[in-house]
Amino acid sequence: MNDGVKQIYERIIDTDVSEMGTAERREFTKYIMAAFITNRAASGLFKWLGASGYYNCPAGKGHHGACRGGLFIHSFEVTRQLVLLTELYQLEWMDNGSPIIIGILHDVCKLHEYDYDFDSKIDIQEKYFTGKGPIEYRPTFESGHGSKSILMLSSKILLTEEEALCIRYHMGAYTDSSEWRFYDEAIKTCPNVFWTHTADMIASKLERK
Repeated sequence: MNDGVKQIYERIIDTDVSEMGTAERREFTKYIMAAFITNRAASGLFKWLGASGYYNCPAGKGHHGACRGGLFIHSFEVTRQLVLLTELYQLEWMDNGSPIIIGILHDVCKLHEYDYDFDSKIDIQEKYFTGKGPIEYRPTFESGHGSKSILMLSSKILLTEEEALCIRYHMGAYTDSSEWRFYDEAIKTCPNVFWTHTADMIASKLERK
């Protein structure tokens, strides 16, 4: 790993994006990703993310990221946890940028899945119990979670096989039981599938320290 990659990793570890505005989030995403996607046919990726509301939309209705910018905040925290796990366990990747690409893009399946009005007078917590509030789930064309992200990214960026497997199976066993065998096989093929799921669980279930 060269000094440039180390510098980006350190910046990711030390950064809290929760208070960033939309423009700052866009520029920070470009900063941490740009060096790793120059040969990925991804010239329109950042424009697409911005136009799709990636930096401001929620990541869910009643779970983690049910707030303005929840999808970006959660995705960055998965990125941060993957970088931390990479350094802690000396994980080996096909590409040094993979923890960043996977973390930032693993949940793009959630784009356009929620109607939201963060100017609503209904308290953000109230909707957990009443079903009424500023965020409403709107199912789209593909039911799979990781598979939908892969499909959406297929025309936006060239992913390595490892990145595709990590995004596809980042939900781990939080899927229909019919998929558990395939998740297990994916880990055998690509151990970083497990670490991606672990990073997602840390980011989803534990508060940042």
